[in-house]
Amino acid sequence: MKKHSIPALWSTLGAVLLVALPQTGHTGAGVAQFTFGEVQIQRTGKNAAVQKGDVIESGDVLNTGPQGRAQIKFTDGGIMSLAPDSQLVIQRYSDSKDGSQDSFLVNFVRGGLRAVTGLIGKRNRDNYKVQTSASTIGIRGSGFSSAYNPDGTVSVSGELDEIEVCTQAGCVGLGLGQTAIVQDNKTLPQVTSPQAQLVLPDLRQSITISGNNVNSDGSAAIVPPQSSCTNTNQVFSVNVVAGGSTAPVCAANGFSNGG
Repeated sequence: MKKHSIPALWSTLGAVLLVALPQTGHTGAGVAQFTFGEVQIQRTGKNAAVQKGDVIESGDVLNTGPQGRAQIKFTDGGIMSLAPDSQLVIQRYSDSKDGSQDSFLVNFVRGGLRAVTGLIGKRNRDNYKVQTSASTIGIRGSGFSSAYNPDGTVSVSGELDEIEVCTQAGCVGLGLGQTAIVQDNKTLPQVTSPQAQLVLPDLRQSITISGNNVNSDGSAAIVPPQSSCTNTNQVFSVNVVAGGSTAPVCAANGFSNGG
C-alpha cells in the first residue's frame, strides 16, 4: 500500500476545496441573520438556497419566494429585511472604515424591505443609496421601509428619523412616520402621510398620589388620599410608621418630615 505524506494530503485537499468553492473575487458584505421559506441567492450565474449564517457578497442577487423572508446583517452593522416575493441586488458594497472610500449601493427590484443603516451611512451619508425602479433613497438618519404597490408605484416611509427620496424631478425629505409615493423617475415624490403632531391637553387638576397598604390578613388595601390636603402646594405622600406599616401624610412641596 502506497503511503502519502501529511503535506501531500493537505495539498490534495486544498486543490479539491479550490475546485469546489467558486472564486468570485468579492469580499463578504454581510451574513444571512435569518431566513424563512424559500430564499435564494444568485451568484456567478448560479442559484443556491440561502441558510442562516451564509455569507452575502457584493454582486449577489437575493430572491425571496411567496412565503420567503430574509434578514441580512452587513459588516458595518446595518440590517435589511426582505418581505416575500422580493428581489435585492447588492450592486456595490465596500466597508473600508473610511468615509471617502465606503460604498453601499443596492438595487431594490421588487417586493418590500425594511432597513436600518450602519456605519457606512453614518460616516458619510452620501455613500448610502438604495435604488428602486423610480427613485433613489438616501439617508440623513438611520431607518426606513419601502414597498412596490400593485399599481407600480413605490412607497417609502421614514421609520426612525430622516431620509431623502429623490427622482430626476428633485428630492423630498421624510421624517419619522412620514410616507411618500413615487410615481416614476420624472415626477417629484408626493408626501401622503404628514408627520404626526401630538398635542397634549392642559393639566386641569392637581396630581395626588395614594400608596398601597397591607391588611393584617395579607390582602392589599389602598390608602386613600387625605381630604385635608386642600392646599395646592401640598402633595399626598406615604410615610412608614412603627411596625413597618404605612400612613398617609400631607407634605408641603412633596416632602414629609417623617412625623
